[in-house]
Amino acid sequence: MKRLVLCMLVLGSIAFGNDFDEGMKAVKNGDYKKDFELFSKSCDLGEGFGCYNLGVMYANGQGVKQNDFKAFKLFQKSCEVKYAQGCYNLGVMYANGQGVRQDYSKAVELYKK
Repeated sequence: MKRLVLCMLVLGSIAFGNDFDEGMKAVKNGDYKKDFELFSKSCDLGEGFGCYNLGVMYANGQGVKQNDFKAFKLFQKSCEVKYAQGCYNLGVMYANGQGVRQDYSKAVELYKK
């Protein structure tokens, strides 16, 4: 997971510039509050990776109270901007009936995106 967050912060450095160093420190120190702040900023800007990573935080209860509905909404938002990992995780949620009514057809549709 840390590697994924690290990759996302590298991509986020394009959008945030100097926030990259802060983001690196946050990941190394397990500073979920800072991760949440940076990913929220990114998501608010319409960046799929930010929404995706917020979704992961909510799905896993990392620094926030675990909430499948919020994770679902964030994965949906990341998928809408064609962020593949968001579509995949949304598909997983449909396949497992996690935070949404189970729907294998919808899951397959999302996996194809």
